[in-house]
Amino acid sequence: MSYFVTGATGFMGRFLVGNLLKRKGTIHVLVRKDSKKKFDAMAKKQGWDPKRVVAVPGDMTAPKCGLSAAQVRTLGGKDPAFLPPGRDLRPVRER
Repeated sequence: MSYFVTGATGFMGRFLVGNLLKRKGTIHVLVRKDSKKKFDAMAKKQGWDPKRVVAVPGDMTAPKCGLSAAQVRTLGGKDPAFLPPGRDLRPVRER
């Protein structure tokens, strides 16, 4: 299972990523280019495994989050879970 998380540098996103790390799989997090340093510092402080939590540069306000078609295909994998913690969390709780 792979996960794609938006808002990982936010309050709820940190906890979501921390909980996802208890599961198997890679966690791809959408990070604005200007927030990459913030993400790196936070990931290090949280003790996140950089092999499992991978920053993906993009922009939530852009079409397809600013990702190319190839990136979307690569991130999709066989069974992706797209988790935007800044929005409705019911699908996360139901898993």
